[in-house]
Amino acid sequence: MVSYNEQLETVEGYGLRREERIRSDCPWCDGVKTLSISREKGALMWHCFRSNCIVKGRASENYTLADIKASMAAEREGELKPFVIPEYWVQTGTEGVGSEYLDPKLNRYVYLIRKDGECYDAIGRSVNRAIYPKWHRYGRTDLPYHLRHNGQVHMGRHERNHIVVVEDCVSACACFPLLDSMAILGTTLCKSHITLLMEYEEVIVALDPDAKEKALIIWSELSTYVPSRLINIPDDLKYLTTIQIEEVLCLK
Repeated sequence: MVSYNEQLETVEGYGLRREERIRSDCPWCDGVKTLSISREKGALMWHCFRSNCIVKGRASENYTLADIKASMAAEREGELKPFVIPEYWVQTGTEGVGSEYLDPKLNRYVYLIRKDGECYDAIGRSVNRAIYPKWHRYGRTDLPYHLRHNGQVHMGRHERNHIVVVEDCVSACACFPLLDSMAILGTTLCKSHITLLMEYEEVIVALDPDAKEKALIIWSELSTYVPSRLINIPDDLKYLTTIQIEEVLCLK
C-alpha cells in the first residue's frame, strides 16, 4: 500500500501552478486519465476515480501575498456581465422555475441562468427534435443552471442542506419541489460548479442513464470536496413524478 507521503511527493512532482487542475494517468494503478490533481483554494488535492485504486489525498498550503493579488486580478478580468434579454423573446409565465421565455427566432424554450439573483446567461431547449442541437447556450459563462430554496426547508421533509446534480434544466425543475438542484448542462465539472456545491452538506449525483460513466467521474471528483453519493437512475428524472423522484433519490 502506497503511503500518503509517497503520494504527496509524486503529486508535487507534476509541478501544478496555483488554481490549476489536470487529469493524468495514474502511476499507481495504471488507469488511463483516472488521476485528478488540483491546486486550488490553498490546497493540493488528488484522487484516482478507478474503483480498485485507493489513491486519494489533500495537503493544505498557505497563499502568499503575490498569489492572492494574482487571483484577485484573474477574477477581475473574468468578471461576469449581466445578460441582456432580447426584446423579441416572449415570456412564458414560469418565472423562477422552468422555461421563462420562448425564443421565436431559434424556436427554443429559454431557461435563465442566475447567480445571486442576477441573470448572467441563458440556455435554450429546442421546441422539437427536428431542431439541432437540442440545447443552445446564449452566453459564454460556465455557470450551471441552479435552483435554490434560499435556505428554506421545502415541504418540511428534509433537515439536511443537500442538492441533486442532474443533466439538464428540465430534470432540475422536476427535482426542485423536493430539494435544491443543479444542471451541469452536458459539461464536465467546472470551478464555478464545485465552488457552489461546496456550500452544501451533501451532493447527490443523478445523471441520465446514458451518462453513467460521466456520473461516476463527477461523483469521484466531487467526493474530494464535499460528501457525495451516486444514484443510478432507471429513467431520466424529467419523465418521473415527484413521488417517483423522491423514491429514486432515496429521500424518504
